[in-house]
Amino acid sequence: MKLIGWIFTVLISVLICAVLELNRNTIIGWLLFTVAASGMFFCIRKHMKNWKWWQKGLSVLGYLAVCLCIILVSWPPVRRVPASNSRNAAKTDVYETADGQVRGVVLDSGVELFAGIPYAAPPVGELRWKKLQDPEKWEGILECDAFAPMSMQVQNLPFIGSMAQIIGYHDYRISLQDNYREANSEDSLYLNIWKPAGNVEKAPVAVYIHGGSLQTGQPWYADYSGEGFAKNGIITVNMGYRLGVFGFLATEEMLEEEGTAGNFGLLDQIKALEWVRDNIEQFGGDPDNVTLIGESAGAVCVDALCVSPLAEGLFRRAILESSTVSSPQPPHSYRLFDEALASGKALMERYGCSSLDELRQLSAETIVNEQDSQHHITIDGYVLPDTPYQLRKQGIHNEEAVLHGFNKEESGPFIIFSHAKLKDFEKRIRRWFGEYADEVLELYHPETDEEADEYWARIYHFGKST
Repeated sequence: MKLIGWIFTVLISVLICAVLELNRNTIIGWLLFTVAASGMFFCIRKHMKNWKWWQKGLSVLGYLAVCLCIILVSWPPVRRVPASNSRNAAKTDVYETADGQVRGVVLDSGVELFAGIPYAAPPVGELRWKKLQDPEKWEGILECDAFAPMSMQVQNLPFIGSMAQIIGYHDYRISLQDNYREANSEDSLYLNIWKPAGNVEKAPVAVYIHGGSLQTGQPWYADYSGEGFAKNGIITVNMGYRLGVFGFLATEEMLEEEGTAGNFGLLDQIKALEWVRDNIEQFGGDPDNVTLIGESAGAVCVDALCVSPLAEGLFRRAILESSTVSSPQPPHSYRLFDEALASGKALMERYGCSSLDELRQLSAETIVNEQDSQHHITIDGYVLPDTPYQLRKQGIHNEEAVLHGFNKEESGPFIIFSHAKLKDFEKRIRRWFGEYADEVLELYHPETDEEADEYWARIYHFGKST
């Protein structure tokens, strides 16, 4: 029985160590766990041999309960992500912007990073679901040494995020320097600039829009770093923008107030591009040589900005990876204005709100869970006169050159939730391919539900059989 006690105690200890690391618990948690584990092992060695079986069982359960309490009391605090992992990173020179002076940090590569520069007033309180205002000017020097909070979104536990990193990217790094949770806020309209080392003039500029289904994502994610571009002479900018219900909700009252609704996230991106146009020259960039880049939902946004009259003249070229440019109206990316208004009306009814002011009184934490129903770009007639597909057919676009990239089995994850049946196969094809639907139906003419589902998968995600 003593051996069983040892085995259970060791297994619990290993499990708790893994949870403390993957959940990013604080050093205090590790210290408390060390004390608890030492006490438990001492107890097993000195006393457990004289205990009855139920006493031994209670001691193991008690140890587990203590460990769980330790995890809770040492939960990682919320903080902003530092711009540099170096504790003693050198500071850059001071740069002027239209709103005030900024100073960034010098990375180990020599690249200069300016993190968390405001490009608009925080869209909070009465400014929620409104067109953006300029940021308030500041006195003195703004230290741009930490990234702004991610835009308001549903956050997973740190443990889940770590597991996703291990399973999805296989590059998890054990560290005691990341024992915090990233900040999450409506006040997230800030941009980041990676600048080549030294004095540069007329450098090309890349502006990157992150993906995440217009529901999730953050510009400080390591894969979105502009350091690589900057080392090769390209100034790189990315930004936070309103997501989910905060960026893409549409109601009749919004339309009356602002003349538009449903595309506030896109308006954020346009505002950031205007900031780049007005300020990037101070950092050595060429405002007339801007390339707009996006991946997944970011590519959908770039596609929209390529045809939006509001973005005309703000960039010259565009690069889109995993975009929806080939579809007349991708159901997971765009929606018609009537659909957006109906969805917004249903949301207000769910919360018992009769006016937009009442909806603005609700906390961000209350309505953030509506992201699944409010993450589509809206064909509003203002930001977007029509779908990008239809506008491009008319020869309307802002960019001089565009590069599109797609992957094999492109939309594989979506297939899990999108199965076609024979009765709706033709309707789906006609919605996706418009005037080219007849040509597609000549190639794919299923006779059973199984064939319809198989053909839909081939068409949808560029599968192996395509």
